[in-house]
Amino acid sequence: MTCLNNFVAFFSLAAFFSSTSAQLEWKLLYSGNTRNIKYKDTKIRYDFFLNHRLFHPDSSGSPPPRRDAALGYHAAGDILVLFGGRSDDGDGSVVLNDTWLYHPFAAIWRNVSPKKSPPARHSAVAGVSGNYFYVATGAGTPGVYYNDIWRFDIISDECLKRANKVLPEPRGGAAGGMMTNSSILHLSHGFSQHSYSDVYTYNARDHGWEMEFANRGPYNPTYPHARHAHAGTMVSDHQLLIFGGCQSGSGTGGACPSSDLWLFDRTSKSWTSMNGGCVYPKTYAAMAMLPIVAALRRVVMYGGIEGGNQVVRTVLSQPNEVIVFDPDSDRCDVRQTRGEIPSKRASAAMVTGPSGIYMFGGYDLASSNTTADLYLLVGDANSSSSAPDVAIDISKNRFCNLLLLHGVFMGSAYGFLLVWGAALGHYASHKGVHVAFQIIGVCLAIAGFVCGVLSVENSHFTFVHGILGLVVFCLTLLQPMNFFVCCPLPARYPKQAATLHRVWKAVHSFGGYSCLALGAVNVSLGVFLADSHRAIWITWFVYLGIVVTIVNASQYCRRREPDGLEQPLTKSSSTPADNYNYETSTKDTPL
Repeated sequence: MTCLNNFVAFFSLAAFFSSTSAQLEWKLLYSGNTRNIKYKDTKIRYDFFLNHRLFHPDSSGSPPPRRDAALGYHAAGDILVLFGGRSDDGDGSVVLNDTWLYHPFAAIWRNVSPKKSPPARHSAVAGVSGNYFYVATGAGTPGVYYNDIWRFDIISDECLKRANKVLPEPRGGAAGGMMTNSSILHLSHGFSQHSYSDVYTYNARDHGWEMEFANRGPYNPTYPHARHAHAGTMVSDHQLLIFGGCQSGSGTGGACPSSDLWLFDRTSKSWTSMNGGCVYPKTYAAMAMLPIVAALRRVVMYGGIEGGNQVVRTVLSQPNEVIVFDPDSDRCDVRQTRGEIPSKRASAAMVTGPSGIYMFGGYDLASSNTTADLYLLVGDANSSSSAPDVAIDISKNRFCNLLLLHGVFMGSAYGFLLVWGAALGHYASHKGVHVAFQIIGVCLAIAGFVCGVLSVENSHFTFVHGILGLVVFCLTLLQPMNFFVCCPLPARYPKQAATLHRVWKAVHSFGGYSCLALGAVNVSLGVFLADSHRAIWITWFVYLGIVVTIVNASQYCRRREPDGLEQPLTKSSSTPADNYNYETSTKDTPL
C-alpha cells in the first residue's frame, strides 16, 4: 500500500509541474488550518473558491498559523525550512520559536526539535547557504529585540548560535536574505527603540559581520531613510532590493506606508533609487525572485497593507495581482495571476524555489487571522511577461495621506501666505492684505500642525523636523496673541503709548521674522523627510531663492530712499495696529 501511495504521489507531482504554462499561476500545496475565504473591501467584493490540492500531509502535524516567519529553501535537498513568526491565539500575539521542514515531493511537514533553538522571534532575516539555514536579528515579546545570528544544520537538525565581535544593533522588521549559492547574508534597516537605515552583511564562511552602510539622517534624498515593515529580497549576490514600509515612529518621521523602491549594491556600497511608480504605498508586503532564465531577473511582490493611520485615500490591490519588478531595465508592472488564488494577506513569508516562489502563512486581511497555508506561484523570469498586464495610472494621484496634507498646508502657510503677507505689510503698507494673509496663513498652519501630529505613528517631537515644527507653530500662535494683548495698552497708558508701541513693534517684528525664517528651514527639511519627488524639492528651493532675492532687493531699495535710511514714525494713536508702519512722504513711492 505504501508503494502504491508513493507511486500515486510521484505521478501527481509530475502532472502538477508539467501543467505550468507561460504565465504566473498559483498552486495550493497545503491548506493548513484555513478555510475558504472571501475577499472583501469597501467598494468591490470578490469570491474565490480555493481548490485545495493537498499532497497527503502526514499525521504528525503541521505548522500552526503565523505571520512574519523566516522561510528558506535548501536546493540540494529540495526542502523548505520554516522558523518562528507570530501567531494569534485570540488573546493577542504569540511569538514562536518552532522549526519545521517541508518536503515538496512527499508533501510532508516535519517538526524538528534541536537541542538548542533561538529564542522566540518574528520579523527576522533568514537565508540558506550550503546545508545551513541562517536566522539573524528579529523581535521577541514586546520591547525585546535581538542582534544574534543562528545556524541550523538542515541535514543533522542541529542548531548553533554564532559568536561575533561586531554585531548590528538589536532590531526587528529588517529586510535582506541570501542569494542562492551565496555565502553572504544582507541585513537592511529595521527598528527597535530607534529606526535604522544601515546595512550589514554576514559572511557565512568567515563567520563575521561587516557594516556596509552606516546609519544616516532622514534629510538626505540619496538613500532610503530609516524604516521597518518593508519588503526586500536579494536580486544578486551583492544587490538587495527593498520597497516601501513604514518610515514613521521610533524616533523619526515620514511616510507610513511608503512607496519608494531602492537597490543597494555591496560592491559600491551605495543606494540607487528605482522606479516603483506602478505601486501604491504598502507595508508588510512579501517579495522574492522568480527563477532566473537566460540571465533575466524578475522580482515578485505580493500582498501588503495599503491602509494605515496616515492614509486618507488609496487604491487596494486585488488578491490575484502581483507586482513584477525588472531590476535591470528599472521597470515595474502589475500582473494578474490565475489558478488557486490566495486570500489577500500581509506579512507572508516568500522564498524562491526551482519552479517558482513558495509562500507560507501571513495575516489574512479579510478575516484578520493568521494563516498556515502553503502556496507555490508557478512561473519564472521569462513567463512573467506573458501574464496579463493590469493598467494602473499612478499619475491620476488617487493616493492621499495626512503627510501630503501636512506638506500642502504648511507649504502654503510658511512658503506663501505668511511670507508675502509680511512683505506687503512691511514694504508696501497694505495693512488689509497683510492682516488677511496672516489670518488665513495661521489657519492653514493650525490645520497643517494637526495633520503632522496625526501622521506620526509614535514618539512625537523626537526628531529635528518635529521639534522645530513645534517651536515654529508656537511662534506663529504668539503673533496674533501679541496683537490682541497689546492693543488695549496705549489706551490705558496714554503717556507711555510711544514706548509701548516701540516695544510691541520690536517683539512683533522679531517674532514674525523668526517664525518665517524657521518656517522656511522646516519646510525645507520636510520635503526631504517626506521622500518628495526630486522635482518638488528642486521647485521649492528655486522658489525660496526667488523669495529671498526679492526680500533683500526690497530692503536694499528701502534703505536707498531719500531723506535717510528710514522714515519717522507717525504720531501715536490709540492702538499699535494703527502705528506699525512708517509714514511715507508725498514725494516717496512705496515699494
